[in-house]
Amino acid sequence: WTAALAVGVAAREVTVDMYGVDYFDSSGVHGIFDSADIAHGAEKQLRLVRVRPHLMRLLDMTGVPEIVLCEEATDEA
Repeated sequence: WTAALAVGVAAREVTVDMYGVDYFDSSGVHGIFDSADIAHGAEKQLRLVRVRPHLMRLLDMTGVPEIVLCEEATDEA
């Protein structure tokens, strides 16, 4: 994650398209939390879009949607 760079150039929101992501582990989850902290400190919002269902379940279990806007991928995506 290059969150600091993305947050620096974003107007109000950093949107991450997760559709190409098939797998991530605890390092990825920590990266999301760290990125959310950076965005929050800059008064911006981190948003994950097109999250595949199996990864959405992982995000739900770790509490990510409580601090990051997460949108699950649809069949059309």
